Amino acid sequence: MPSVWVGPGKVTGQEQIDGTTWYSWTFPAGVDGQVGLITIMDQSNDPALEPTIRNDALEVLQADPSKLEGLADNDGDDDGDGTVAGNDGGDDGGDDGDSA
Repeated sequence: MPSVWVGPGKVTGQEQIDGTTWYSWTFPAGVDGQVGLITIMDQSNDPALEPTIRNDALEVLQADPSKLEGLADNDGDDDGDGTVAGNDGGDDGGDDGDSA
């Protein structure tokens, strides 16, 4: 089993899926010395549930260490190449600097 840790997390976003509000909980984490982040979707944004959701994140990483996301994948910034880090590579509608 890999060496895994998950630190305290916080709600970093929300979205509506089929009429239900889901909250993104983002946690700093590490797997075998590699540091990154993991995001867990949950229907609650109650801070009292953070330890339970953090445990869910730990279980996810123990079962599949590849779920650890790199820090740059979570920055949400447009690096000017027409994509936003962490998306599927589609055009974000921004100016990629190639046009006149």
